[in-house]
Amino acid sequence: DLLRFKGEGSYTRFPCEFYGVGADTPDSGREKYTPVYFPAKPALLVKTIGSLYAGPVYDFRYERIEKTERGGVLRRGDMYGSKTAASSGFGGMLVYDTRDNPMYPAGGAYVEASAIRYAKGAGGDFDFTKEKFDMRTYFAFGDTVLCAQGIVSAVTGDAPFYYIPSLGGDSEGLRGYYNGRHIDRRLALVQLEYRFPLFWRFGMAVFAGAGEVAHSFRDFGEHPRAAGGAGIRFAIDREQKINLRFDSTYNGHEFYQYVNILESF
Repeated sequence: DLLRFKGEGSYTRFPCEFYGVGADTPDSGREKYTPVYFPAKPALLVKTIGSLYAGPVYDFRYERIEKTERGGVLRRGDMYGSKTAASSGFGGMLVYDTRDNPMYPAGGAYVEASAIRYAKGAGGDFDFTKEKFDMRTYFAFGDTVLCAQGIVSAVTGDAPFYYIPSLGGDSEGLRGYYNGRHIDRRLALVQLEYRFPLFWRFGMAVFAGAGEVAHSFRDFGEHPRAAGGAGIRFAIDREQKINLRFDSTYNGHEFYQYVNILESF
């Protein structure tokens, strides 16, 4: 356990929606588009003191937008990232991990902090910086688990719109909001989840969260948003505690459903 390698990679072609940058963009500003993108994000971490790991991280993303709406800002090319481009950056990452099980934690904590500088000199088409802090903690009460997560993220410089922090999403956002519906240069969110068994391989979770995006941290408090819901868990691997997850969330206006493997955080 002296070295850890974290790696992310995918190939995606999926229809998306863009509403503009800002905490309170109108629904009427929706634009449909279809991006094709390939991200790769390897990190090599070395154990330093106790459960603290540190090391370099590299992030690369190639993106091409195949379809846009006529008359939209993406069709006109008014946004950074609306044309075919690559983002390439180097940075550092710190990870503190005392979880008892990374698949289904019932105790301990996980903290990840990273800062990455993207630059044309590194092989990309943009110059910007992105920082992120993600903290998660877990408390067991018999067979039940209480979990909490907090995320703070910021971007500075000429970042493409798909690198701007987004309030919504499943694994790294607030369930109950479309990923990309509310984006801006600063993000903060917190969420709680209570997980408990039902019978046989089935379990359940109830959760709630709140967060906000803003142009600067001074603007926080103007457009906070919240959501909550519940979900069913089905253990596809009881020994490793790997669950198939079905979540339904309500944000006060709309319901969102999620189907995934492993927990949200």
